[in-house]
Amino acid sequence: MAKDIILNIANPIPRLSFWNKLFALILLLLGIILAAGGGWLVALGGNGYYVVAGIGLIISAVLILMHRTSGAGWFALVFVGTQFR
Repeated sequence: MAKDIILNIANPIPRLSFWNKLFALILLLLGIILAAGGGWLVALGGNGYYVVAGIGLIISAVLILMHRTSGAGWFALVFVGTQFR
């Protein structure tokens, strides 16, 4: 049962629309900005949350651009993790 769920999450998306690609590129840009800014905050002695959230968004964007539905799961993980940080 769990194996079927995991395989369904990782199934490729047959075709990305323009809006899916745009969303993934925006996620990628925001992820890079968050990770870089978070790295700067860590260097100043701050919390590493933004680095982790930025890396999560980058992973999500790359998976979406690779036509993987698991990119949505990564986005949800970052979103839920933000609520409980």
